[in-house]
Amino acid sequence: MLAPYWTDQCTAEAGFGCACNGCGIFTATEGTAPNRVFYVEFRTRYYTNQALLDYEIALYENGAPPFRYVYGTVTPATTPNDSLLVVGTKRDDSFFTQYGCDPTGGQNPPVTSGQQLTATAVGCGTPTPTATASPTCTPGDVIVNGGFETGSFPPWVIDGHTNDPIVATNFAHSGTHSAFAGGNPQQNTYCEENNNEPLGDSSFYQQFTVPAGGGTLSFWHKDCTNDSIAFDWQDAYITDSNGNILQTIYHLCDNADWTNVQVDMTPHAGMTVRIKFLVHQDGFNPPGDTTGMWVDDVSLPRQCGTQTSVDKGPVSYNARQQGNHAYLKRMTNLKRNLQLLRRGLGSTATNRNKTAEISLQ
Repeated sequence: MLAPYWTDQCTAEAGFGCACNGCGIFTATEGTAPNRVFYVEFRTRYYTNQALLDYEIALYENGAPPFRYVYGTVTPATTPNDSLLVVGTKRDDSFFTQYGCDPTGGQNPPVTSGQQLTATAVGCGTPTPTATASPTCTPGDVIVNGGFETGSFPPWVIDGHTNDPIVATNFAHSGTHSAFAGGNPQQNTYCEENNNEPLGDSSFYQQFTVPAGGGTLSFWHKDCTNDSIAFDWQDAYITDSNGNILQTIYHLCDNADWTNVQVDMTPHAGMTVRIKFLVHQDGFNPPGDTTGMWVDDVSLPRQCGTQTSVDKGPVSYNARQQGNHAYLKRMTNLKRNLQLLRRGLGSTATNRNKTAEISLQ
């Protein structure tokens, strides 16, 4: 039995104390024989808790390694679960390998976001403590569905509903999908002046835990507007888990093609934060001076770096961390004198990435 995260969880959208939109168990096969990898992905929540879990088992056809546990998002439970949490493997009650156990069922999980456990088959016998090194590293990504290629938002959360952001196909930086906030796409308006500009915020976010090494958050955005920053704007933020702004990445009202933004996450290392995108419109009709923003390829890679390792008998683990640094400098204001005059306002406006090896006996 493979137990990457053995505790009570749910995938249902409603009922039994669970509300888990976009959850389920998904499978995929990559590569060609005899080197295919079969993935089983679990997107779940704890019962009576809304904390998201996203992890997977990778089974290697060539047996090198036999399998891996890959943890994308592991959020501690806010209350005790009704069963223990165990990570490991088991043949029967006499032959098993336990990597970790949490008696609370998830409040103190033995694994973290970004961690990987790699299985290694070894012979039985008395282990001799030795130092080991792993020459390879398999980076992953902290952000889930960062390219919106699922065709839907989860695990992204829509929190600004005027109007609801959508997954769009009219523009994409890569692939065939992107996210669009602002405009009025429900009435086939993106940035056209069609006398149907809403009044309010259109926004969405994803919550995640920043690796201990920080790393570099990267994304692409494409902007359109018929207004000025005095009335409409396109924003990106880092917030805490309650939505309080920790960092304003940009605040602008712009027309621009796809632009890459990189954010140094070192100041937020180890914290649970959100990346949030927001478009505000002032509902000025006619003519409907709409503003919008497409977002695509949101990514926070887990980087490989210096490693140390300790042999603990049948279980050994390697810890790695590395922080990447980047800069961001982009603030652009759009001036529309005619509109300002019309409104009577004058003529000017100013990663830690951790891997572990599980030995099977």
